[in-house]
Amino acid sequence: MTGFSSATLLLVGIGVFFLVKTNIIHDSFNIILQLDDYTSEKKAGKKLIEKYATIYWMIISFIYLAYSFLSNNWNQSWIIWPLAGIAYGIFEAVMSLKKKKAVSE
Repeated sequence: MTGFSSATLLLVGIGVFFLVKTNIIHDSFNIILQLDDYTSEKKAGKKLIEKYATIYWMIISFIYLAYSFLSNNWNQSWIIWPLAGIAYGIFEAVMSLKKKKAVSE
């Protein structure tokens, strides 16, 4: 049984190695050719979003710590993080749509 477990981990390790190696090469070509996430428009949009993202996550951290310390409800306050992640995804989508709308006008 130990041999099968070791063989499985070895095969998984080899598979992960090839996936990572292939993705590094693929992303390198995307960077050089400025495709997908590396176009100049997307780079400019990321710079704008990064400014707001820092402030957003600092506020979320403050809310989490303030709520947890004041209520001493640490076992349920973790729910703030998944909700903040979902809200951040929505926030990022709205910001990218605003950026596209501003560029097209």
